[in-house]
Amino acid sequence: KDKDKDKEAEPAKMKRVMYDGEWVKDKMQGHGFYKMASGATYSGMWNNSERHGKGVFDNNGVKYTGDWKRGQRSQFGTYEDEAGFFDGEWKDDKRNGTGTYTSKIMGYKYEGTWEDDKMNGDGTFTFETRKDTPYKVSYKAGSLVQCNSYRTFPPPLPPQKSIFKS
Repeated sequence: KDKDKDKEAEPAKMKRVMYDGEWVKDKMQGHGFYKMASGATYSGMWNNSERHGKGVFDNNGVKYTGDWKRGQRSQFGTYEDEAGFFDGEWKDDKRNGTGTYTSKIMGYKYEGTWEDDKMNGDGTFTFETRKDTPYKVSYKAGSLVQCNSYRTFPPPLPPQKSIFKS
């Protein structure tokens, strides 16, 4: 009798995945839609059962739309979650190259360079509350190295420049 209970519970435990799309030699190939057990979905191009080409990955509101290479985010794409969104270059599933991150919560925008998912190199910060005061910044491996702010004042005062170094 205990065996029958286990058999009834088995289907509920099974992870359900669904793929609707093209197949070549038992591999997902071409365009297809894949739904994972978690509810996350991917709609786009496949090569050898890996995301490859243009596609959209949506994990319950955390979304990436863009290019894929061998199952990883690559080249150019847009990533969005509850905190903000990033629009720019990707390599090896990480933000690499130039891109713009906009924070929904903190109200700022960073436009600049990235390396291995971290701000790296030169960029510009703009705050929603102070759009007239852009900050020129330099980062190294995610740490702020230098920050310059430029403010324009009404005549007769000249523009002012502030420099902060860490």
